Amino acid sequence: MNRNILSTLSQDTLANIVDPLSIEFLRREPSNKRSSQIKDAACSAGIPYELLLGIYLIEVACRPSWFRAIENTALFILAPLSFLFKVPLPNYTVGKFQMGIAAALKRAGYDQPDRRSILILNNTHQLLTTLKTPFWRFNLQLAAWQTAKFYNEGASLDPDRAIRYTGLLYNGRFQYSLILNRLVDSLKMSSDVQDSR
Repeated sequence: MNRNILSTLSQDTLANIVDPLSIEFLRREPSNKRSSQIKDAACSAGIPYELLLGIYLIEVACRPSWFRAIENTALFILAPLSFLFKVPLPNYTVGKFQMGIAAALKRAGYDQPDRRSILILNNTHQLLTTLKTPFWRFNLQLAAWQTAKFYNEGASLDPDRAIRYTGLLYNGRFQYSLILNRLVDSLKMSSDVQDSR
């Protein structure tokens, strides 16, 4: 995919294939390097590239970088406190894909009862897993793993419903799933137009 998908399409083509909401998300398209990394992660996880890219675009558009910086700072303060003094650590989301701390710990092999639970970090491995959650590569791997898990649960559905199901489980809101579905459709159509050129 080109660096900026919007610049490669004519205004008529944009009007015909990409809805206005998707255009706002497409303005946040990642660099070629990040786009390639997202594509590789999606391929490794066995999910559509457009699905993982769509999640990235929504999360980056809806969560400003200054707010993510505050979340990361809080995590770097609260995680060691949880480990050292058993202070409860809220399970909030961090990183460009807004991955939950409980999801990171679950991926590392620790049972977390509920993704909305309060966490206590009991060992060094849990602490290190928590601290690396906001970093790009780990956050991307986590997002691909979790997205694949949700997408495969919905695999018995048709592709559109599987994408909406994934969006619903990923974020917990029906509106998110509808936006994700529209964005993935727009990404697929725009890449089909680029491929035909």
